[in-house]
Amino acid sequence: MSASLDKPTVLVIDDSEMITCLVSSFLEPAGYAVVTANCGADGLNVVTTIRPAAVICDFTMPGMSGLAVLDRLRRNAGTCDVPFILLVNGLEQLPHQSTNQPYDIIEKPFRPSRLVEAVWRVTGTGYAPW
Repeated sequence: MSASLDKPTVLVIDDSEMITCLVSSFLEPAGYAVVTANCGADGLNVVTTIRPAAVICDFTMPGMSGLAVLDRLRRNAGTCDVPFILLVNGLEQLPHQSTNQPYDIIEKPFRPSRLVEAVWRVTGTGYAPW
C-alpha cells in the first residue's frame, strides 16, 4: 500500500480486485502511483493517511456506496477538496439530485485513455494522454 514519493498518488476504491488491478495497469504507465482499498471504510482511512492526488471510487459496493464515500470526504475539512472520480455500471443508477457531485463520472466498461484523461484533468499531473 505504499505510494511513490515522486509520483502523484491515486487511491482506487473498488470491491472488485479485477477492477483495481485494471485501473492500476492503466494509471501506473501514465506516471501515477496507485494505492487500492476494497471497501469504502478502508478507502476513507487511506485518504486521511496518504492524502492522494485523486480518488477513483466504484459507485456500488457492499457496506458503503461511492456516493457515501464522497459525502464523507466532503464533510471532512482535511479531505473536502480531494478530486473524486466515480465509476458506475450505468448512468441510470445515479440519483438525479445529490448534495455532493464528483469531479467526473466514468461508465464501465471504460477505455484506458478515458480514465487517464480524467485523472490528468483533475490532478494536472502525470502524463497527458495525448
